[in-house]
Amino acid sequence: MGWLEGCKRIIGFDGCFLKGMCKGELLVAVGKNGNNQIFPIAWVVVETKHSWTWFIQHLSADLELGDGFNLTVTSDSQKGLIPAIENLQCKDEFARLGMLGRNICEYVLDYNKEVWVRAYFSPMSKCDVVKNNMCEAFHSWIVVPRHKSVITILEEIRHKVMTRTVDMRRFAETLITDISPIARMNLEENKDAFRRCKVLWNGDNGFEISNSDIRHIVDLREKTCTCRTWMLRGIPCPHAICSLYHLGQNPDGLVEH
Repeated sequence: MGWLEGCKRIIGFDGCFLKGMCKGELLVAVGKNGNNQIFPIAWVVVETKHSWTWFIQHLSADLELGDGFNLTVTSDSQKGLIPAIENLQCKDEFARLGMLGRNICEYVLDYNKEVWVRAYFSPMSKCDVVKNNMCEAFHSWIVVPRHKSVITILEEIRHKVMTRTVDMRRFAETLITDISPIARMNLEENKDAFRRCKVLWNGDNGFEISNSDIRHIVDLREKTCTCRTWMLRGIPCPHAICSLYHLGQNPDGLVEH
């Protein structure tokens, strides 16, 4: 089972320079499996800075990405992002952010809000990460091979990925449910949190869930909650769980990975 069948619709791109006698750059594409673990997709050693286009074109063809619909991409490189955002309603948060240093707010606002503010994330990929940590984890995983010759680098990475793939497959075979351990842990945490919520039902699929002075609206038919956690992670949030329990339903069946 590969990225197409067993991973979230998210890919992280990153590059690192080789450390040995052979100069060049290692470009990598890394995904996340259903248990939020890294899933190495593709890697290549290149010599020119224009190789990203070639790499992504081949990757797109192999993974049948088409126009990228429903795909989330993360990268440390900020070139080519949509220009500055306007009318962002986060004044209090930016006031606190501005205390950390000069021009920080202006720097942050130079980027499209949909790539760094969870409130604007698309729910398609069922992943709410805002960092490219999966690529950093991959680089730390191959830190020793990076100091060797090109052929040795590629061979050692291939061996490590093959071994990891077998280990992950064996691990998956030990699971007794379709819910991954990380998703199960998040779900159980949400089940504990729902006990502090109060529910108001409209008699159909709509619920108003309150916790102290905070209220959220849940629609079970659309699988949405105004906290957006359910849509972004694919795991019922405490408000959705409160609504489901009110109707005597089990939230386990609504976990999407």
